[in-house]
Amino acid sequence: MAHSDYSPQLATLVKEAPAGDGWLHEIKYDGYRIGCRIRAGRVTLISRNGKDWTAAFPEIAAAAAALPTKDALIDGEVAIVLADGRELAAPLAWSPRLAEATADQRKNWRLIGRGQGIRWPDVDEDISVASLLKVT
Repeated sequence: MAHSDYSPQLATLVKEAPAGDGWLHEIKYDGYRIGCRIRAGRVTLISRNGKDWTAAFPEIAAAAAALPTKDALIDGEVAIVLADGRELAAPLAWSPRLAEATADQRKNWRLIGRGQGIRWPDVDEDISVASLLKVT
């Protein structure tokens, strides 16, 4: 079910971050871009492509349901970060776009960022090489 009211705010590459008190900046984590729609107290987690991912992240849905609001749209990144700051590496199957891609789409990849990431242009997916190599 597509959720037309959710349009993720995707990053734009710039030479330097904007300055001033009117800007907030976030740390870039390797995870899933997810919208959290709270409507009449009911929570739905929405992928970039409009798919319902609520069942995949029940803890996040429960935490959102506990927020002191009945209606909200939150745009964020779902990532697993350990208490010491390390990120957990995720199998490629955790990426919905790669999991749903054809074999030919998964074969069409290239290194990006001087070898720091892998890009699958046919399915609009990027993964950090470092996140795949982290030791837990």
